Amino acid sequence: MARDQDARLEGGGAKRVGRVRGLELPSLKRWRIYRDLTQGELAQRVDVPLQYISRVEQGKRGCNGVVAQKLAQVLGVDLQALEADSD
Repeated sequence: MARDQDARLEGGGAKRVGRVRGLELPSLKRWRIYRDLTQGELAQRVDVPLQYISRVEQGKRGCNGVVAQKLAQVLGVDLQALEADSD
């Protein structure tokens, strides 16, 4: 069932990786630090719990499209910049 783990979900190109659903934002932490924000500050500006930001940064959960757009706006970047691999 490995094929299912990386399958694209309908709507927005979200990926499912294991049990993680939603958009993967591998560059979120890099951009947050670059903008000199703590996880708590970013969470407050986007109106989500701090744990949400932490889990998205760790790759333990995906991010829904609405929150991803808010994150991009607060960080002053395009959504594609957050989706880009940070390596």
